Amino acid sequence: SCGTNKALDRWEREANRFAAELLMPDFLIRPSVNHLPVEIESLHALKDEFKVSLETMGRRFIKVNSSRCALLVFDIDSDYWYADYSVSWLETFGHKIGSLSGYKRELLCNLSAGKISKTVIHGPFVGLPSDYILDCRCFAYKATRRMLVLIQTVYLACGRRGDAM
Repeated sequence: SCGTNKALDRWEREANRFAAELLMPDFLIRPSVNHLPVEIESLHALKDEFKVSLETMGRRFIKVNSSRCALLVFDIDSDYWYADYSVSWLETFGHKIGSLSGYKRELLCNLSAGKISKTVIHGPFVGLPSDYILDCRCFAYKATRRMLVLIQTVYLACGRRGDAM
């Protein structure tokens, strides 16, 4: 039944969260994460150090990061996607991205497997204030047929671009 599937999904999410915290405890990963830029290359370096998958590292990277950032994971072959957000993102915006899935095709078109692509999405398109843009770094993770989109918000004031810290 539908309720049983939801319960199993919840248990699986909890098991995955526990495993990530066991393999990458805060006291080991937080110093590394907060000294690295919010970029796919940072995820690659840390995944090798902690011996975990790129997607697992991406999720943990976002959870312990002190900057306003998010990770979107799209299944390349279906409409499935999910997002993880840093605490700073949630404290600043008070809500999550709800409509970015419409950008999946555009992001995929600008991306070839194994290459990092950069794109910018303006805040109002995804329900954020007009003075914010999303600085997106996309990476097609061919092994699992998924696309990772690492996002850092950038605040625009008087036409000047500045870091969102």
